[in-house]
Amino acid sequence: MGFVAGSLAKATLPHSCPNGGEFERRNGNLLMSMHGPAAVGLPYGSLPRLILMHLCTEAVRTQQREIDLGNTLSEFMRRLDMQATGGERGSIRSLKDQMTRLFSSSISCRQVTPEVTTIKNMHIASTAEIWWTPHPPRQTSFKECKVHLGEEFFHSATSHAIPVDLRAIRALRQSPLALDI
Repeated sequence: MGFVAGSLAKATLPHSCPNGGEFERRNGNLLMSMHGPAAVGLPYGSLPRLILMHLCTEAVRTQQREIDLGNTLSEFMRRLDMQATGGERGSIRSLKDQMTRLFSSSISCRQVTPEVTTIKNMHIASTAEIWWTPHPPRQTSFKECKVHLGEEFFHSATSHAIPVDLRAIRALRQSPLALDI
């Protein structure tokens, strides 16, 4: 069993590469806005969803804001059940790009009712230390790569976690829409 943050189950990430540094999705009276640096862009597709599920699952399991990503990119890719492939269209490049986009983004959720307007601003990561090679050079000890979840995102991920069946996630991983549903 895995988990996803409840706020991201109500309004989801972009399915395809959005134009610009802002994306909005509405679900009833909830408006989710995602912002990313223009030089980096916004996360989209299946990969950021899989990364978020991994982060939320680890946050629920450990009850810690600091999430260990492993000692190597290859190790993290195995945790996501991904094959490491190189080249311009390979999985390594895509994962690096989507991790940078995701960890650089901020999310604002606004829920409006006749009685009250509630606004929650979140950073998925307050800090991230990630590697850029699939296999680090030979060392006697490896620096552990990690993400320190933003406080509001961590609270959302742990207190409003929605369980997901990881077998279903593996079967649906190629379609962001299928993962959202």
